[in-house]
Amino acid sequence: MRVLIVTTPLPTPTHPDTMAPLARQIKSLRELGIVMEVLEVRGDTGLKYLSTSHRRRDHTHPAIPNKRQNRTVTIAFVDLATQHAQVKTEIMDAVQRVMDTGQFILGDELQAFEEEFAEYCGTLHCVGVGSGTDALHLALRAYGVGPGDEVITAANTFIATAFAICHTGATPVLVDIEPDGNNMDVRLLERAITAKTKAVIPVHLFGQPANMEAMREVAHEHGLVVLEDACQAHGARYKGARAGSLGDAACFSFYPAKNL
Repeated sequence: MRVLIVTTPLPTPTHPDTMAPLARQIKSLRELGIVMEVLEVRGDTGLKYLSTSHRRRDHTHPAIPNKRQNRTVTIAFVDLATQHAQVKTEIMDAVQRVMDTGQFILGDELQAFEEEFAEYCGTLHCVGVGSGTDALHLALRAYGVGPGDEVITAANTFIATAFAICHTGATPVLVDIEPDGNNMDVRLLERAITAKTKAVIPVHLFGQPANMEAMREVAHEHGLVVLEDACQAHGARYKGARAGSLGDAACFSFYPAKNL
């Protein structure tokens, strides 16, 4: 039997009673002689691949001894150099065109991108701004969100979503996620709506679109704007439609570490 576990650095307590549940489970599996593969996420060096073989002596196969083998291989958490190599020529050509024209702000390249990305997402318009956070902030402002308002969003989103709400003067209201998923629980959404609620920001986390049909139904029933945080969902589809075309407006990010 082989088990794959993805975890943050494992705790190393000195007393069994203080062990975290995951650590206790791993300890139990190893005692049962399970072949373990553990992916340990470290903030400094990325991903550690820990392969541990641990078998009990099998009395029906006496030739198999008790043995334990450990090896560690570092896997980069983000490998931008390898990704860049695949599209290097196309990118460098575009950079050179910008350098040759001197259009470092706005210009033909941005306009071409806006038109192509709008078509890709299935929307009428696309506007390039400085960052995904800027996009969220400006979209909220465009819909009149400001001081005294409340904006509902997912509790597990990146802090930039809440920053954008706060930057308008509004208050972020965090709603928990589905028990079997990573997106906002629609059943909890309606309970969070008050007289001050102005907008809802569903977050398509890890490339998985939120339950937009149900979310739009609740939001529109209460006259709320639905603003997609699609910063991690480029190209994702929901019932055939791409992320970015599922709400009143949507925001994307092209930060290098985004899953494109």
